[in-house]
Amino acid sequence: MKRFTFSLLLFLMIFSVAGQNALTVKISYVMNKSNPPSYTFSTDFKGEALKSIWYFGDEGTSEKLQPTYTFKYTKNYGVQVKIVDNANNVWYGKTEALFEGANMVTSPCKALFTWAIAPFMGPSEENSRKVAFSNISTGTIKACTWTFGDESRSTELNPIHTYAKYGEYKVCLIIETTDGCKSDYCMTVKLIDPNAPVIL
Repeated sequence: MKRFTFSLLLFLMIFSVAGQNALTVKISYVMNKSNPPSYTFSTDFKGEALKSIWYFGDEGTSEKLQPTYTFKYTKNYGVQVKIVDNANNVWYGKTEALFEGANMVTSPCKALFTWAIAPFMGPSEENSRKVAFSNISTGTIKACTWTFGDESRSTELNPIHTYAKYGEYKVCLIIETTDGCKSDYCMTVKLIDPNAPVIL
């Protein structure tokens, strides 16, 4: 985030000079035979560039005149460039296209789970505080972290947790998928003592 903020400030400093003339350039690119695929960008600018900055539509930037860039996901991106020449003229270019990224799957992940008192453990006072969690998150999960609201944690995919006493607990699940997507989800688990008197 600091790098992106610095690039944005640099962008504003370069291109807010009074008296600059706005001109246009055409952006072209070639797809390199690499894994993951990358793209080399260029323009039809013929002069001497004093400064340049590219924005690739995903917070990625470059100050090279002909940068090579790898997108994270496969989707449409609006690529922009601004160039300042040695006469203080501003050249502007923009293109939008479908670029292949390092990850072909672009669907966002979503953390989600359900819970139930573990019915297969048999009836007992302890088992009525034993909760089975089912991870029903979307995406190919690489890692997950559970917090059970009682200072306990787990990294299992579908953990079973025994609480020390009845009550309400805020349970949270954080997941990370193989394509780098992260998501979290929380819900309240309420455990009721089956032997407690019913208040009408």
